[in-house]
Amino acid sequence: MDNSVTTFILVIATIFVGIAIFGLFSAYYGINATQINQVKNIQQIASEFQVRLIESQISNRVRYMSQVF
Repeated sequence: MDNSVTTFILVIATIFVGIAIFGLFSAYYGINATQINQVKNIQQIASEFQVRLIESQISNRVRYMSQVF
């Protein structure tokens, strides 16, 4: 094997290893970003539900107080 052929094979192998490592990192961080977005969506739904629950409690109390007085 020639020295230039060995260098060429090493360069190609290094590029493939770099692509593989980059793929693993991007997949890992892509999954984390998806999970973070899902948690944010769940938190938003929960806060909207809390607001609606508080609004219904207030309206129920107002209705009760208007019946009492």
